[in-house]
Amino acid sequence: MARCDLHVHSCFSGKTNHVTALEPMDSYSTPGRLYDMAKRRGMDLVTITDHDSIEGCLALRRERPGLPDFFISEEVSVPIREFGYKLHVGVYHMAPDDHEEIRRRRDDWRGLLDWLDGRGLFYAWNHPFYHFPPGDGGRRLLDQLLPRFRNCEGINSCLPPGLNLAFMEGAAGRVNGERPPNWTAGSDSHSLWRVGHTWTEAPGGDPAAFLQALRRGEGTIQGNNGSFLGVFVDAMSVYIGYSRDVVWRNEIHRDWSVWKKLRNMVGWAFWLPVFTTGSLAYAWLQYRRFVRDLPSYRALWA
Repeated sequence: MARCDLHVHSCFSGKTNHVTALEPMDSYSTPGRLYDMAKRRGMDLVTITDHDSIEGCLALRRERPGLPDFFISEEVSVPIREFGYKLHVGVYHMAPDDHEEIRRRRDDWRGLLDWLDGRGLFYAWNHPFYHFPPGDGGRRLLDQLLPRFRNCEGINSCLPPGLNLAFMEGAAGRVNGERPPNWTAGSDSHSLWRVGHTWTEAPGGDPAAFLQALRRGEGTIQGNNGSFLGVFVDAMSVYIGYSRDVVWRNEIHRDWSVWKKLRNMVGWAFWLPVFTTGSLAYAWLQYRRFVRDLPSYRALWA
């Protein structure tokens, strides 16, 4: 049996959408450190699922060519504007040329899934109930999406267990005699703190055999669900990663001038109490919202 954390982010996942003047990244985990941490925590296979990018995967391939236990993946963001929902699709064990074809289809979720099926790539619906629309709109969207995904993320360690379980239980009872989706699991970690604490397990000594076993429904999902503390520590790890890189590591922002680094560190220090308080408030409000909305998500299956 092989283990793989199928949802992790590196420093190639792009910039954050807050404090944009200081240009913080969404993650400060370099591909090499991410790989090493996953292996230390018992992952037999390793991949990186950056937002709409395979640059982290390619950087690791250049840095350490010939890794037999590493494969290229990405998390594709597909807006479904009619319902105000952003669909996230994990696409696994792809060739570099596949990325450009995927990028061209990112505004058409049906066309994207058709292309992935034709290409024979393994893909999964990531964190399905994360900011999913409630009510009649959510029911209609669920009716459209669920038949198209044979693989769905069952445990995402950014989400509380109730929300993960609400989708898994509902999907298992909604398949009209067919078998439920094949489940995947991942940490969705933006720091090294949670990498490898949530994983997918299946037979197979290499990526192709592992994913083929998942297609046959032979996989299991293990590890941590989300917690308030996990989300908060992940956010603060990104904050610390910014400071560490600017002050001495110089891996992510090596093109910045000394003046820009000094200016941004002063600004970053000013934002520390705001960011810490904001991260606490965000994590608390997120989990309050998930608990509040859980009955409406369960009602989607009615």
